Amino acid sequence: MRFAALLLFSAAVRPVVAIEGWPTFTWAEVGSHATKSSCWIVVRGAVFDVTKWLQNHPGGEAPLMKRAGGDATEAFQRLHSNSQTAHQKIGGFLLGVVSNATNDTEAFLQKVVGDRHQYEENHDLKAYTMEEVALHNTRESCWIVIQGVVVDATEFLDKHPGGAKRILGRAGQNATEQFDRIGHSETAQELTRYYAIGYISTMSGAPDVRAIIQAKQSLSLREIGSDFWTTNFPLLSRLNTGIDKKHVHKLLGISAIVNWGVRACVLIANRFEHFTMTNPTPLNVATLAIHMALPVASLQFEVPKVKKEFFIIFQSYQLEVIWFTLKYASATVLRWYSPAGNDRLLKLAHVILTHGIVDLSNWLFRLTENGTPVRGRDDYRFLGIWSEWDMRSWERVFHRTINHLAPMLSQTLAVMASLDMYGNSVNQDAVTEIMFWSLLPIQGHAFSLTLVRKGIIDDGFFKKFLYFLMLFPGTRLALKYGDRVTFTCTFTYMFLRCMTPAPKYGIYVAFVAAVIWMTKKPSKTIKAMN
Repeated sequence: MRFAALLLFSAAVRPVVAIEGWPTFTWAEVGSHATKSSCWIVVRGAVFDVTKWLQNHPGGEAPLMKRAGGDATEAFQRLHSNSQTAHQKIGGFLLGVVSNATNDTEAFLQKVVGDRHQYEENHDLKAYTMEEVALHNTRESCWIVIQGVVVDATEFLDKHPGGAKRILGRAGQNATEQFDRIGHSETAQELTRYYAIGYISTMSGAPDVRAIIQAKQSLSLREIGSDFWTTNFPLLSRLNTGIDKKHVHKLLGISAIVNWGVRACVLIANRFEHFTMTNPTPLNVATLAIHMALPVASLQFEVPKVKKEFFIIFQSYQLEVIWFTLKYASATVLRWYSPAGNDRLLKLAHVILTHGIVDLSNWLFRLTENGTPVRGRDDYRFLGIWSEWDMRSWERVFHRTINHLAPMLSQTLAVMASLDMYGNSVNQDAVTEIMFWSLLPIQGHAFSLTLVRKGIIDDGFFKKFLYFLMLFPGTRLALKYGDRVTFTCTFTYMFLRCMTPAPKYGIYVAFVAAVIWMTKKPSKTIKAMN
């Protein structure tokens, strides 16, 4: 009797086997897909995603939803054991097998989909060679290989945030190196699986087919933006990113752009004689809060740690924008509550602290670079700006002027405002306005780099012209309302920074000390300068 019972028990318990080549899921993974938006069931140890079949199931969605996230073997066997159509239909929804699959599962897989190659074909996957991929190198049929995965990027060309040119430049080729160098986000990594059509079987480190299939099953086009925006507003769709899911950065960016535009119109219409940031009104406080929150919201975006391409916003620059925004926003607040000529030591401490944060951040990320527009007198030969080679071309002179001299002049004038290097006779409301407008080239340049990275504008003359326009309001205000003290300090600072190894912090201290000393001991020189 005991021997007979043992035989019966052995026959009832099917041995657990590892089915090689099939994606494997745990029961916990299956159980997490028990809703109408993601409905998985298990039949004889095989896992099926029947989400798309709910509305078309002849018996209605209720029988499937009742067993969603669980084992539906008994119901399937009872109703469809002899139905070849049912087996073929459910085979089209196969994902893989559960971790405790049995020999019975392997036999069932053969019945519903055949072998693994048939399974891959059911999910539009196939093994390709690089020679086959190379044939698809046009806009009409654009394939690329990323990390061993063959991606049909034809439909994605116009949706690509960096523009179609960047993909077409590697069409029919292995684009893994370029893809990794750019530093794409996790969403971009998943999208390579969404558009996957196969893999290079001969490539070392061939991809996991299960990972490809899971991504194809789970992703939706919502991850890459609406087709409406892509079709009708392709430029705007490039700025739309799936990472900013709550649209916080977009709303802050739009608010900042509108704010700059309105205030610029007011400033220009009144010939730079009407100021909008004079007092800490609720609107002005909210304005500074928006501009401070904008670069902080950008921290949600994944960017490379180091600068590998000129059009990439990298981590050190991302933080630099935050620190400079903090510097000028806090300087504006300080101007509200500290009139001209007061608290000079506090203002000096503020400038040294904010510059110190920027330099420390840049040192941590760039090590040898100091983050200033002009790296030092050894970098360039003539006035610390132009080299002999630059002087041979007006285009190069313009390039150096916009990228080095113009921002240095603008930043120095702003620093002089922070240090209160404007005489008492100067319109102090204008000085506060200068501090606020110093934010524009900082945040505007970051936005222009984004436009370049998205392929909306080129890193050429137009981008530099935009940067010049961003520098214009603050520089124009400083030149209009500065006095001899201002310009003496400004050009002395620029000369010392370009032509000598004098440290900037030492220059700041010397300027403030000189002004304090001259203020306490009036002389003909001071009277003449004022």
